[in-house]
Amino acid sequence: MPQTVQIRLVAHLVDGALIHRLRNYGEDVYRYTRDGGKGMGEVDLEEVDSAKDQFSVRRVANRKVRGLCRWLEEEGARQNLRIVAAASRPPHS
Repeated sequence: MPQTVQIRLVAHLVDGALIHRLRNYGEDVYRYTRDGGKGMGEVDLEEVDSAKDQFSVRRVANRKVRGLCRWLEEEGARQNLRIVAAASRPPHS
């Protein structure tokens, strides 16, 4: 069953400039998951565009979760953002 990876910005003060950087990072995540191949996950750009401190990557294949979480945190650090990425299974419908 696919998982959801929650991406959370860790900061003492989240201001407009930091929110803008998080949204730019989210667009990079969107491109990475779109181009990364099957099972890499799906990012809702509307969610990214309204994000204040977090957004999600949904439908991540189990075999891709660990590598994606590592990339998310490394890419966040590269962009001078402190990001925590954690996976969870969506609730059963």
